[in-house]
Amino acid sequence: MIAGTYNMTCDQGSTFVRTFVVQQQDAVDPTVYHPYDLTGYTARMQIRRDEFATATLAELTTANGKISINGPTGTVTVSMTAEQTALIERSGVYDIEIVSPSTEVHKIVRGAFNLNLEVTR
Repeated sequence: MIAGTYNMTCDQGSTFVRTFVVQQQDAVDPTVYHPYDLTGYTARMQIRRDEFATATLAELTTANGKISINGPTGTVTVSMTAEQTALIERSGVYDIEIVSPSTEVHKIVRGAFNLNLEVTR
């Protein structure tokens, strides 16, 4: 599985939701794609200042309820409340990894995390 690139923008102090669909190529017709069954998978996402930063700006996981997975449809949804995005202080980079029930890790997407700073508080 090769990770896609998606640069996302978040408005600080606003509710944030993004949904990604993991797909696999059809075995017979390579022009057709089907949802990848993510039943039993977990997911994790970290936002950091840059790839080398040791501190995280935010951490989203299925365990902390900030990522949800719909297994049969292959969807991974990341979400933060307005209060949670208000705590993010700067732009950075992110990636999302899924972890199979047998603990195989696959990065599904990565990119820039652009933060539009809040003015109205």
